[in-house]
Amino acid sequence: MGYDSSPLIHKEIFQIIYHSGGAFTYNDIYTMPVNKRRIYYNLLLEQIKSENEVIEKAKNNSKKT
Repeated sequence: MGYDSSPLIHKEIFQIIYHSGGAFTYNDIYTMPVNKRRIYYNLLLEQIKSENEVIEKAKNNSKKT
């Protein structure tokens, strides 16, 4: 039997819905083609990473002053 990826799928779905601010429903994401969902998920990860870098840079700059 293969690896059950459903927890990972539901983690992706949750994160996309949570961070979309209501733009997507569970049904929107669950029924979305996998390749399209992965695009949105990867864009979300990039955005979060970028925001975290800005926050970290601001923290470092405030420590210098």
